Amino acid sequence: MHKDSSQLTAHSSQLTAHSSQLTAHSSQLTAHSSQLTAHSDITPAELAGSELVVSLAAANKKEVPVVFCADKNYGFYLPVVVQSIIDNSSASYYYQIIVLDCGAAKEAIDALQRQIRLVANFSLHVKNIEDWLDQHRQVFEEKWHLTRAMYGRLLIPELCRGYDKVIYSDIDVVFNRDIADLMSIDLEENYIAGVIDVATMVGTFFDKKINNSMRGVYDIRAGEYYINSGILVFNTKAWLALNLSGKAIDLLSERKFLFPDQDAINSICNGKIVFLEQEWNSLPPKHFSQWEKRFGEIHLAHIAAPFKEWKKSYNSNRGVFHFTGRGKPWEDVSAKNGSLWWYYAGKTPIYSYYIRNLALSAANSAFTAAKI
Repeated sequence: MHKDSSQLTAHSSQLTAHSSQLTAHSSQLTAHSSQLTAHSDITPAELAGSELVVSLAAANKKEVPVVFCADKNYGFYLPVVVQSIIDNSSASYYYQIIVLDCGAAKEAIDALQRQIRLVANFSLHVKNIEDWLDQHRQVFEEKWHLTRAMYGRLLIPELCRGYDKVIYSDIDVVFNRDIADLMSIDLEENYIAGVIDVATMVGTFFDKKINNSMRGVYDIRAGEYYINSGILVFNTKAWLALNLSGKAIDLLSERKFLFPDQDAINSICNGKIVFLEQEWNSLPPKHFSQWEKRFGEIHLAHIAAPFKEWKKSYNSNRGVFHFTGRGKPWEDVSAKNGSLWWYYAGKTPIYSYYIRNLALSAANSAFTAAKI
C-alpha cells in the first residue's frame, strides 16, 4: 500500500510540474484565446449534391483545396493542423479547407469555424459522409487506431471534381511550410502523389506479417515503392475517368489488408505515382538505429536514398511532421517534435481542452501505474 502511494505521489508531482509549465504558456495565450472565442459561429457550408461549390471570394486567387476526414476520435485535433497551415500560408492563395465529417463532435467543428473566420483567405466547407460510410460498412474494416474515417479519402475525387488537383492530409500532422507548394506538383498522367513510406518498406524485409500483406500491393524486390497515405495529392480527372475509387472499394471487398486504405491506394496506383520529398510527410524515427544496424542485409539500392532523406527530414525546419501510430503529442509531450504541435495548439480556440485532456491522460496513467 505504502509503495503504491509513493508511486502515485511521484507521478502526481511530475504532473504538477508539467501542469505549471503549461499554465505559464497558457497565460501568454489568454488574450488571443479570448479574442477567438468572442466571435460568433458561422454556419457550416452544407453542400448540395456530390460536388463542392467554390467560394466567390477565391475568384482572384489561386485556390488550394485541402481535405481532411474527421470523426469523434480525431476531430478535436483538426484545429491544430489547420493552425499550422494558416501560420505558413501565403496571401497569394485562397485556401479551401474541406472537412469530410465522419462523425466529428459539433464542438470541434464550431471551434474550426471560429478559427477560420478570422483569416481572410481561408474558407471552410463541411460535408457529412456518414451515410456513404454506412453503405460500405461491410467493406470498410476498422483496426487498431484506424477508424472508418480513413476511407473518406476515396470519396475525395467525386466530391471535389471541380478541381484538377486536391490535397489530402491526415489530422495528426503539423505543417512547417506552405501547403500551397503541393499544388505546383506536376502529376502529368499519374494518378496520385505521395511520400515513400520507408518504414513500411524496410518492415517488408524484417516483418513477416507486413511481407505477407504486401504481396500484390507492390514488389519491393522489383524496385517498386510504397507510399504513405497521410499526405496525398489526387489527380481528380484520372480518378474519375478510370473509376479508381470504385476499383479501390472492390479491392477492399476482395481481400483483407494490413493498412486497408493505404494498401488499396498503392495497389491501384502502382506505376502511376509521383514521389514527393520526404519533408512532405516525415514519419516518426522510432526505429532508425535498429534499422540502420540491419540495413546492410537489404542489398537494395533503391531504398538507400529515401532512407537517408527520411532520417534527415525529421530534423528539417521545413518538415511536415506526421505523428503516426501510438504516442500522439496530445497524449505524450515527449513525442519527437511534439513541442511544435503544442506551439500550434496554443493558438487554437480550444487550447484549454488540450490541456485538460493531457492532464486527465497523465492522471489516468499515474493511477494505472499506482495500481500495478
